Amino acid sequence: MMAINVLGFRRLLEACVAAKLRRIVWISSTVVFGQAEDSVERVDETAPRRPLLQYGLSKVLAEDIAAFVRRRHGLETIGLRIPLMLGPGLWYDGAAAVLKRMVLQAHAGARPRFDVPDIRFDAMHVADTGTLVDRLLRHSGPLDPIYNVAGFTTDYAEIAGRLASLVPGYAPECVPATPPIVYPLVSQARLERDTGWRHMRDLDQTLRDLLAERRILTPCASTNGSSTSI
Repeated sequence: MMAINVLGFRRLLEACVAAKLRRIVWISSTVVFGQAEDSVERVDETAPRRPLLQYGLSKVLAEDIAAFVRRRHGLETIGLRIPLMLGPGLWYDGAAAVLKRMVLQAHAGARPRFDVPDIRFDAMHVADTGTLVDRLLRHSGPLDPIYNVAGFTTDYAEIAGRLASLVPGYAPECVPATPPIVYPLVSQARLERDTGWRHMRDLDQTLRDLLAERRILTPCASTNGSSTSI
């Protein structure tokens, strides 16, 4: 992880400097903030970075490397702290494991039980991430070194309800569980101020796209009601 997110990223920026590129947009993560504070509803870019996992630490170090290259070499590095990224092609485990299982088991008559984190969280359709990167690369004015990106905010109870409405006869049950880490919700006010950007694909569109891809990947899939946990 460090070899890719830190050393590999440094080499990439060195190559960009050597190629005399003007701007690079790269992906950081909202996990740099670590544990959420109960007293703060949403955090902005000035909030302290207190990563709790190695992945978060690698992104903090990458942010510092990008800031150094921007200051030392004049390459306009723009980092996007994105939330949980969802959508077609993203069937990974980890933070999105429970969503993956919810979608894969979404069939008429299925009544699976899921242990889910009892929190609200920010998420973003993967296509919106690509659209945002393209927009910032083409942006004519100056941009800040780092931006928080909130996308849309949801929770697993809402996701289960929307899946049930999109797949008639599917009745997933969510059992709230305490997550080991609660990441803060973020404010993207700075991004909206500088670029006017807002996400275009909401939770419904994200789930529709995941269901459509699941039908392509597993056209004969079926499931029995079963219990699973994150």
